[in-house]
Amino acid sequence: MEEKKRAINWYPGHMTKARRMMEEDIKLVDLVIEIVDARIPLSSRNPDIDKLAKNKARIVLLNKSDLADDAVTDEWITYFKDKGFYCLKLNSRLNVSNRAVNNLITAACSAKIERDRARGIKNRSIKAMIVGIPNVGKSTFINSFTGRKSAKTGNKPGVTKGKQWIRINGSVELLDTPGILWPKIEDRNVGERLAMIGSINDQILNIEELALETIKFLRKNYQPQLYSRYDITEDIFDNVDTETMMNPENAAALCIMEHIARKRGCIKKGSDIDYEKCAACILDDFREGKITESFGKITPNTKGLTLKEECELKKAAKLEAEKQRIEAMREYEEMYDTFSYICGIDEAGRGPLAGPVVVAGVIMPPDSMIEGVNDSKKVSEKKREKLYDLIIEEALSYSVAIIGHDVVIGDWSHINALADCGGGSRIGECVTLHTSSFVLPSGIVEDNSTVGAGSVVLRRVKEGSTVFGVPAKIVLTPKKQ
Repeated sequence: MEEKKRAINWYPGHMTKARRMMEEDIKLVDLVIEIVDARIPLSSRNPDIDKLAKNKARIVLLNKSDLADDAVTDEWITYFKDKGFYCLKLNSRLNVSNRAVNNLITAACSAKIERDRARGIKNRSIKAMIVGIPNVGKSTFINSFTGRKSAKTGNKPGVTKGKQWIRINGSVELLDTPGILWPKIEDRNVGERLAMIGSINDQILNIEELALETIKFLRKNYQPQLYSRYDITEDIFDNVDTETMMNPENAAALCIMEHIARKRGCIKKGSDIDYEKCAACILDDFREGKITESFGKITPNTKGLTLKEECELKKAAKLEAEKQRIEAMREYEEMYDTFSYICGIDEAGRGPLAGPVVVAGVIMPPDSMIEGVNDSKKVSEKKREKLYDLIIEEALSYSVAIIGHDVVIGDWSHINALADCGGGSRIGECVTLHTSSFVLPSGIVEDNSTVGAGSVVLRRVKEGSTVFGVPAKIVLTPKKQ
């Protein structure tokens, strides 16, 4: 039976405290610099950071780029730039290019700098918060950037426990924060990759099992590098019947692990293999980049897919979900198959008292399927603009009306497309406001009256009258009884 995939949980108390500090301090900074591991850019991003850093200038630094594939790292840089982040790859274990980082900070905060200049403020320092999950190299980056040991470093998670302000020069101040994970890592693949690079404390993990998963991953994706590192040849599997085993992949990984143990002298008394010691050696080699320098070719959140493949899969999944949503809407409409047409109605505004309220109605063809159509409040302004043109082009009929605050409309009145009733106006019973007509605020249109298309009512339309023009004038009066 296949083992159930468990979520990985590791959220020490200091991480909870660190998150609270970040929530309090985020308003003090102009910029958030997020450091990720270039080998696993997505898996090494805490999704909570986007929520905390909302409306702040953003920089993403792909650290440990020397351990990742350059071509794929360039793809990730394009990926992050497309999302609106300023981005740079670096290796903080070597000297960081201060000029490149400073230029990036200046570019990211250009709007803030211009606002300061407009108010007569010059050379005010930029305050930046450094964030990232454990063991991505925040402290190493800070020390390299400042040219001194400003922050404690270590290859284990949880070295930085509290916040500290670090002045770089007259123009930049850094707020170092502890590395924080998110409380529950649901995606097993993400958890395994975080554990592989050391972002999750080995003390809470079964490192033998993790080492086996690392071997399986390397054998599948980087077999030449794995075999070269540990002098592995295919004949080590001669005595292993992988074909008849329940899980031949696990059997092969275990065989490789035992081969490595014998090569590295991980043997207990009595010639028994020291699996724990061997696992530690394998993980240390992997984390230090001794096995492969191209882990970045693998997309972290999927099972061995490239960035392009993952984006295509996500796009296809999103499109399929949208089709299912629209199909569900259509099935709902089919319940009313006795009607020839169904009009969809939506409104937006601040309510009848505060106003104005914009009301729209549209009748679409029965086979219409425009991707993204939804309640207006669930669609961005940019998306609404695109959808508007598509809907108008395809619609069988549509109408939009604007009703101001405190407007009274009598029974059986018709407000046609693009008509506008100003605040405080009074519309009587059985009134017709034709297309693009406008009743000014506090205007009155009495019962049984008609306002022609494009006309503007300045004050009052007497009962039973038909008016037209700008300003609206009587063109037809009611017959005397």
